[in-house]
Amino acid sequence: MGVFDVLGSQRENFLKWIAGHRSERLMAEGRENNFTADEIAYMQTLDWPDVRHDAGAFRAYVGRRGYAG
Repeated sequence: MGVFDVLGSQRENFLKWIAGHRSERLMAEGRENNFTADEIAYMQTLDWPDVRHDAGAFRAYVGRRGYAG
């Protein structure tokens, strides 16, 4: 997945964590059709400490690849 390679084994939890936060916003707007409130709450609890700990490396990697963020 290119830019997400630096996440390693944490990639799936990271993407679910993002989906959980986005889905929460969509549910508040009445536009979430894919996840239940329980599923959203679960996704938001997923921890990805390796990624958070090495956020600088992630930003550096993204910068080297020319991705805007």
